[in-house]
Amino acid sequence: MLIHIGLSRAGSTYLQQVIFPSFKKSKYINLFNHKKFRLNFFYNYNYPFQKKFPYKFDILSCENFLNPYTNINLLLSQIRYFEKNYPKRKIEVLLILRKPFEHLLSLYNYSVANGAVYEKLDDIF
Repeated sequence: MLIHIGLSRAGSTYLQQVIFPSFKKSKYINLFNHKKFRLNFFYNYNYPFQKKFPYKFDILSCENFLNPYTNINLLLSQIRYFEKNYPKRKIEVLLILRKPFEHLLSLYNYSVANGAVYEKLDDIF
């Protein structure tokens, strides 16, 4: 079982749209685009202990595992949840990182393109 905990602006979309679906023998779930479970799983700290995850999968991917509102304890509890509920399956965690400045620049460019930031780059950095 592969859990891609991602990092936004670090190739997650490419992995989710091209690489993971190409594994024909694997069942892939993108939690970020899964409206039913996204809000509960990532923002309800008790969710993993309330219900069994209702889908079978080999690859679980979401850049929301690492977001500004998630702390490391929530991430660890989510991974432990899968260890507990899938004891016969080895869990591998895939984390893609970027160089910090490149990551900030990419976040800035994305935010400007989507209207979330209006300041000039020189005024921010």
